[in-house]
Amino acid sequence: MYRTNLQKNIVIPSLIIIASVALGCIAVPEGAKAVLTFLKQELFNSFSWIYILSVAFFFLFLVVLCLGKLGDIRLGDDDEEPEYSFFSWLCMLFSAGMGIGLMYFGVAEPISHLSAPLHSMASPVVQTKEAMLNTLFHWGIHAWAIYGIIGLSLAYFGFRYRLPVTIRSGFYPLLKHRIYSTPGTVIDILALCATIFGLTTTLGFGAMQLHAGLREIGALSGASFQSLVFIILLSIGAAVLSSISGVGKGVRYLSQGNLILAISLMLFVLLTGPTVYILAAFTENIGYYLTHIVELSFRTFAYESTKEEWFTSWTIMYWAWWISWAPFVGLFIAKISRGRTIREIRRLRPADPDCLQPALDDCLRQRRHLDGCTDGRHADTGSRGNRPPLIPVPQPAAASCHHIAYSHPGHRDLLHHVGRFRHIRHQLHRLAG
Repeated sequence: MYRTNLQKNIVIPSLIIIASVALGCIAVPEGAKAVLTFLKQELFNSFSWIYILSVAFFFLFLVVLCLGKLGDIRLGDDDEEPEYSFFSWLCMLFSAGMGIGLMYFGVAEPISHLSAPLHSMASPVVQTKEAMLNTLFHWGIHAWAIYGIIGLSLAYFGFRYRLPVTIRSGFYPLLKHRIYSTPGTVIDILALCATIFGLTTTLGFGAMQLHAGLREIGALSGASFQSLVFIILLSIGAAVLSSISGVGKGVRYLSQGNLILAISLMLFVLLTGPTVYILAAFTENIGYYLTHIVELSFRTFAYESTKEEWFTSWTIMYWAWWISWAPFVGLFIAKISRGRTIREIRRLRPADPDCLQPALDDCLRQRRHLDGCTDGRHADTGSRGNRPPLIPVPQPAAASCHHIAYSHPGHRDLLHHVGRFRHIRHQLHRLAG
């Protein structure tokens, strides 16, 4: 008999919601557009400050994790090594989190800001710097903070508490065992709907980008709905094929090719363009961004009502886009980050080009091994088999392994949680039974 891990109480309500929205847009496009536009404007106008404050909190929280000793916590067993090489991991992070959007908006957004400047009375030099500043802000650290907070919570509770790697598990500190009841189901339904709507946004942007490029080079004669549908179906087919082949093969190889092409394009522009000017402007833009990062993080234009339209059309739209995309990207980040530390995930986000150099440097690091701490049971789902709980009843070998692992400064303070983890595991087993 065919078995699936899809849960009907989550999938069916989600499909009903998604189908209702889709059919409504198809049946009455103008009416649906008016309703959705009204809801978006009301949400953005009334709750824009929540978007700003939440993303700023995510950013500051992850900075604290990165700088503190909690950053040494490994997402998985304490002696577990990463499943993917650093370069493959970096490629998949880049492709999942940014990818096609960065290729388009990395050029289009600063030009848009420059053509319709935020501060129209400023000098051309200031307008140029502001255009690059806002682009770096929208595509920089804060976007990855949204992804990171989801990815870290899922990876931590999934790989260390042995909870399901779903969005509901991130609410375990608040809901406890209720994540397996109605509140957890509602959370997963909302996350699935947000993921689908976020995917359609990105897919729509990507299809229009590719369609415009093909028309520009003469491959397409003009704009047509049929060509857009063909591009979307082709993209979906490629995504399905890569998913069927597995993360370790199709997704990894496509991601590596994607990043190699992106780096090649960057080097082409750098070497064939005004190289010295590009490097000098890049250096100044990074400094300008870091200088204003605190101000940008909390900017709401509360005292400049004339700029609210720009604010909701750009910053809030981006934050809402990243948040809708976060469940999907966060799940993927958690999947590929097993065996890495919290500090690695937060520190090495490929949000800006300047992170490529530390990435290349870090490729030379040697893998650490704890001799005598593996007993052949360290395996996850899929090719790894069934892994025992993180805090089992200590066996002699396991006890020595935990002794070595928790002797690390970042784990020493967690020893007093062992008893609590065992109790949680016991309660989860009772619920599962």
